[in-house]
Amino acid sequence: MLLPLLAMLASWIAPALADEPAPAPASPPEVDEDEGDISEEDARVFNPAPPHDPIEADYGVVFFGDAGSGTRAQAGVARRVGEFCATTRCDEVVLLGDNFYPRGVLGPDDPLWTSRFVNVYGSLGLPFWPALGNHDYLGDPGAEVGWSVPPGTPTTWNMPSRYYARDVGPARLIAMDTNGLGPAQKRWLKATLAAPFGAFAPAGTAPAPAAPAPPWTIVYGHHPVWSGGAHGDTRQLRSWAGILSRADFYLCGHDHDQQVIVRPGLAEVVMGSGGAGLRATSPTTGSQLTRREFGFGYLALHGDTAEVVVVSIDGSVVARFPFTHAAIEAGAAPPG
Repeated sequence: MLLPLLAMLASWIAPALADEPAPAPASPPEVDEDEGDISEEDARVFNPAPPHDPIEADYGVVFFGDAGSGTRAQAGVARRVGEFCATTRCDEVVLLGDNFYPRGVLGPDDPLWTSRFVNVYGSLGLPFWPALGNHDYLGDPGAEVGWSVPPGTPTTWNMPSRYYARDVGPARLIAMDTNGLGPAQKRWLKATLAAPFGAFAPAGTAPAPAAPAPPWTIVYGHHPVWSGGAHGDTRQLRSWAGILSRADFYLCGHDHDQQVIVRPGLAEVVMGSGGAGLRATSPTTGSQLTRREFGFGYLALHGDTAEVVVVSIDGSVVARFPFTHAAIEAGAAPPG
């Protein structure tokens, strides 16, 4: 009697299980950090920055991710940003996710806002435009949307939604939420990339690309499309590469290193070097630069040229890559 009953139950359950959607693929496990911080005497932070040739920019974007660690490395990168922007045009800072370790913020009054953002970057006097990372999702990512710095802080925090677009100067900047790559965001990204320039201009501004050059399109998010770092490529983002190639640049973090990767249609810059522990990295297809070092990136938009500048935590400019629209479309390696 028992065996026929079990067989009947199995016949009911099996079709139900077959109709269940397949579980979403698990995120790759976090990799142990090789170097969590720098020493108090580290010459990379405390020695004067070496001089570098002038950098021409009509609009300048500083960018880095994986920053909110509360380490001396995070503070050292912030210090070098301040020194760099004292002599070079900087219009904004783009944060590439994992803005707060180890578990994001738990609300608008979380003390990490003070210790990991205001106390570190508050004196820079630059607007910050963040994206969300996987560590931000371990807390309350919604608390990062719409947060405001304390009165009197010259630096600002600007995240109008989990993904958003802006037309400023000669560029369209598009922040993605790579933690939730669903159909709605894909439709939004396609429409945003196709919209006429000026459609996302902040109120009261009139962005005008430097004639006769077309505007630059810069997409940024946390996870890389391609990477020679510890996490490697992001499978789902690779399937979005055709959409992203309608932009010029994709800026990202997640892998704690510095990489410049150029493939036909898109130049990707991985800059997960803002303060969290460094990890091993190696070249991949299209790699122009691969470094295991703290620091930040800078994008200088100047007429029909966009130059990617890679800066180390010692303040040195370690690489400069000039791009044109045509060179990115062809996947041509820039002179470095």
